[in-house]
Amino acid sequence: MLARGLTQKEVSDRLGWHTSNTSRIVSGKTMLSAVTRQMLARLFQCAEGDLLLPVGSAIPQRSAVRTPVSGQTVNEFNARLKALLTVLNIRRVEDLMLFLVAGDFTAMPPKLARQLSRELNRNENHQPDDDG
Repeated sequence: MLARGLTQKEVSDRLGWHTSNTSRIVSGKTMLSAVTRQMLARLFQCAEGDLLLPVGSAIPQRSAVRTPVSGQTVNEFNARLKALLTVLNIRRVEDLMLFLVAGDFTAMPPKLARQLSRELNRNENHQPDDDG
């Protein structure tokens, strides 16, 4: 952890864990679950397999994986994303990405698709919204 510039307390704070959990992982008293490996890999910007290298191995270069905004834990980010998808009535994050990347409305709920289409047309025509 120090190799990535973080103390155990900083790792615990960023992931929303108690410091004893991080300490048990570092000391080898707790095995890494798949979810824990994913969270740590995002935080350290490395592949999950890099977390399991033998002690004394060279530290791999950071990958291009981006973490949520600095100071925000993965749990907080995931909770906000889930809330947004729920409010928008979108079942999967992939459906949202399909719209954002390709402009594809097909996976959106019909009412939301109509609202998005109207808003996009309004923006293209530079019309002010109905709210003012």
